[in-house]
Amino acid sequence: MVTGLQSTRQFCGGCGEEAVSFVVFGGIADILDDPLSLSRKGGHALKRPQACKIINDAARAVGTKENIGTHTLRKTFGYHAYQSGVSLAVLQKLFNHSAPSVTLSYIGITQNELDGVYLNLNL
Repeated sequence: MVTGLQSTRQFCGGCGEEAVSFVVFGGIADILDDPLSLSRKGGHALKRPQACKIINDAARAVGTKENIGTHTLRKTFGYHAYQSGVSLAVLQKLFNHSAPSVTLSYIGITQNELDGVYLNLNL
């Protein structure tokens, strides 16, 4: 919660019922401070450099030469969500951006792409 705003998440399929059951019947307090992924050496939380190394190793395995980081994954999620029809307002709220223009810039949508919608539309 970098900005001090609380964020909530929904789960797809049957995951939601199981998550609610877990929260209601206990167990959530035990894991709130636990990391999502543990290091194989020592069982402590992965640090950002280690997470980036794992992501980059996976990227190299599929032929990607560019450096990939955790932030790249976040931006890529936003770009593909937008391309698949998720509204800009929803993405703006998810990313906690101050304006739609910030979100468009963040996910790499240019004015040329927006103009292309009008130029390529045949009514």
